[in-house]
Amino acid sequence: MDPPLKITVLLFIAISVVNQDTMNASKSLKETHPQKYYLKLMCKFIYFMGMGDCWYEKTKRSKTHKVLYGIWAFIINAYVILTTINGVLANFRSDLLVKERNDLIQFSFAHPSFCLKYIILIFQKERVRVLLERMLEGTRSIYSSVEIDRASMKSAFIYVSSMVVSTFGTLLFATIDGIWTHIKEGIPIRTEVVLYPTRSDSGVFVNILRVMVELHWWCIVTYMLLVNALSTFSLTFTGYKFKLVRRCAQNMQYAIGNIYSIQVIETTALMVMTLVRLVASMVGTSIFHSGWDMVPVSKSLRCMVVVSIQRSQVPVYMSAFGIIMLSHANFVTLMRSSYSFFAVMY
Repeated sequence: MDPPLKITVLLFIAISVVNQDTMNASKSLKETHPQKYYLKLMCKFIYFMGMGDCWYEKTKRSKTHKVLYGIWAFIINAYVILTTINGVLANFRSDLLVKERNDLIQFSFAHPSFCLKYIILIFQKERVRVLLERMLEGTRSIYSSVEIDRASMKSAFIYVSSMVVSTFGTLLFATIDGIWTHIKEGIPIRTEVVLYPTRSDSGVFVNILRVMVELHWWCIVTYMLLVNALSTFSLTFTGYKFKLVRRCAQNMQYAIGNIYSIQVIETTALMVMTLVRLVASMVGTSIFHSGWDMVPVSKSLRCMVVVSIQRSQVPVYMSAFGIIMLSHANFVTLMRSSYSFFAVMY
């Protein structure tokens, strides 16, 4: 075999092995961690649409790739933003039909808000990376469940699929309506109302602009769906994380719930005892203000009342190992300090 042919065969075999390993790794990730698999896939779509890399795992890319991607991201984002501005400036047109005026009101509000969404995502990619890493990897080693991950993916797919079908269905019907209006009234096909071109403009360049305006609508809606899908997936996965926590809490309750119950009883009993001492400290004052001196009673009863008041002044208390007195004030102080320490450490 000739050396060039041999090298070609070896390269082909190496590429095939790498592709097979990549497919096996993706398949394994899809089975063991479906949330990570689909969120990574969504981040790839976001990356290809020019919104940057939102994935938290570093990907090696060549310098040429980075330069070409920067050019592509600049072109696609400039195209979307400039076309959106062109649509907003259409409010200065005075030749709009009633239907165009009504559509323009919706476009002037919806399209800038769509752009604002994905622009915020572009500038907050680092926060998104931290969120995804903490959500997917932060508690993975502590507690995980493939069944709940798959259930969360199923719910997220239902939400996102409904959103995609309804949105693109609306776009499709709007496009069909534009074609029907063109056939019926003879005006150019349009789905967005922009400052330029207008109905009266014609020419090859104008037709190219009309096609770009049509594509802009689909492009900006795709941006919106990707951003909303990322938010929907994250919220759905976070909601199912609480189910994992609940399952973990159930296991904890089953294992050491009795210990917690005894601890709660001890704390409650201690609180009751401190409250009893608090009430007992008020006995002398209550006896003194009971009006005993205004009632005609025997001298022995008066002496008994005085002795009771004197005896109630002697403090009776429990102590914790002779270090701290168990009182209601100390109990409240201890609980406040414990909660403050927990809040700071948490």
